[in-house]
Amino acid sequence: MSEKPDVEIPQKRQVLRDTNPKTILKKAAKVLKCNTNDFLQSSRICDSNKPGDYTMTSAHLMFIADAMLGRLAKWLRLIGCDVVYESSISDNGLIAKALKEHRIILTMDRKLMERASARNSLCIESPYYKEQLKQVITHYNIDYKASIFTRCLVCNKLLDPIDKEKIKDRIPPYVYSTQNEFDICSQCHRVYWSGTHRIKMLETLGEILK
Repeated sequence: MSEKPDVEIPQKRQVLRDTNPKTILKKAAKVLKCNTNDFLQSSRICDSNKPGDYTMTSAHLMFIADAMLGRLAKWLRLIGCDVVYESSISDNGLIAKALKEHRIILTMDRKLMERASARNSLCIESPYYKEQLKQVITHYNIDYKASIFTRCLVCNKLLDPIDKEKIKDRIPPYVYSTQNEFDICSQCHRVYWSGTHRIKMLETLGEILK
C-alpha cells in the first residue's frame, strides 16, 4: 500500500483574487496599520531563500506554517522552533501575521509565494512530513538538538520546569515514581516528561536526517 501524504486539510481557506503586488501591499499595510514603505522594510528583514553558512539554533528562527503543514509545525516545535500554526487562517492573515511578527512563511502554495508581501518564505516541496522536516532543518542548517523538547507541541509556548509534587494528581503513578523532572506549559497546562515516547522521537529524527 502506498504511503498517504501527511498534508493537513484546511478547515477554511480564503483565496485572494487580486494578485497585483501594489494592491496586496496596500491591503496588508492597512491590516498592520502602517504605511507601505514600512511594510516593505519589514518583509525584507530576512531572505529565507538564502540560508546562512553557519549553524543556527531554533532560537534564531521564527516560522509561520500554512494550513496544510500542521504535522510539520508540530515536529518543528518538538526541536524547539517557534512555529505559529492555525488550521483555518486565510492567506491574507498568514502574510499579515508573518510580517508583523517577522516570521518566515512555510508553505506549499506557490501562488502565495509569488506575492511581493510573502517574499520571506520557503516553499515546502514534499507532501510527506519527514521530508518536509528534513528540508527545513537542512535549508536553515538548524542544530536540532540544541533546544529539543523545550516547547509545547500544542501551544508553541516555551516550557517551564515544575516540581513533581505539584502535579502528582495529574500524572500516572508509575510516571510519578520513575521520573523526577517535569515541564509544564503555562498556557494549556499540559505536562511533559522524559520517557520511551521521546526515545522514539529521537530515533525518528535520526532516521530523517541520516
